[in-house]
Amino acid sequence: MALNYWQLKSLQLPPTHQTVRPEDCMVYALGVGAGLRSQSDLGDETRFVYEERLQALPSQASVMAYPGFWMREPAYGLDWRRIVNAELRLTLHGPLPTQGELVGHTVVSAIHDKGADRGAIVQTERRICNTAGHMLAQVTQLNFCRGDGGYSAGDSALSDALPPAINKPPAYTPQHQLVLATGHQQAAIYRLTGDRNPLHIDPEAARAAGYSGPILHGAATAGMVCRVLASLPEARRAPYLHAFQIRFTGVLFPGDVLHVDLWSLPDGRISFRCTTHRDGGSHDVAYGCAQWAD
Repeated sequence: MALNYWQLKSLQLPPTHQTVRPEDCMVYALGVGAGLRSQSDLGDETRFVYEERLQALPSQASVMAYPGFWMREPAYGLDWRRIVNAELRLTLHGPLPTQGELVGHTVVSAIHDKGADRGAIVQTERRICNTAGHMLAQVTQLNFCRGDGGYSAGDSALSDALPPAINKPPAYTPQHQLVLATGHQQAAIYRLTGDRNPLHIDPEAARAAGYSGPILHGAATAGMVCRVLASLPEARRAPYLHAFQIRFTGVLFPGDVLHVDLWSLPDGRISFRCTTHRDGGSHDVAYGCAQWAD
């Protein structure tokens, strides 16, 4: 069964209700490595894993009021075993709550055919609101469906435009370089936040997707970058992180070491690049940018 453009574009998932508890914030923080010893000191991260003075990492918006891995349903005709996260874009309208009732509204906003044997992109957008209807965050995710290219058969009406590309980091030397360890159990913990794609836990599912073993969630890498951002002086001066965009260019395996390079741009944004060293070489993992609220 092939990807059905019109069926997906008309999809409106039922609203997702979530009661956020402090424990949810702490599990999320553990799933992105907070509390683990790092080769580079990010400072005191107790505020992310301890109920006293608890703060939610901005990237937790990616799993708040999350509808789950709905792309696995056979009715959508997607080769779900080969789906990976290509991009994640977050817009926050204030600090995220550590407890309370949330509602998520998810739609498929764009579908792009890269061509036969090149895959397709399915873009979803989720609005996260409190029960009073106040929007807390918007989450845009680009899913790379590696096994679903060519569905449009050349019909341009069945392939949507995607958002402007995320800018790559500058070519000059970064101002900051930090190194973070990942735990061998990290993907297993991160799954407890709601992202249950077997690719991140089942060795057979990972091999079927072309990987040597389960890979760490891309959104978990995003959370590690947010930990780095939270350690910067800008985080202490700004009321909250307003925008965060990340493009995934490679994979991170549990147990890998993540290297994060940072640039402070003239317009106030922070640009970053993530790499890891494996099998005797350096591998790109992700890049993106973030901006603090005024």
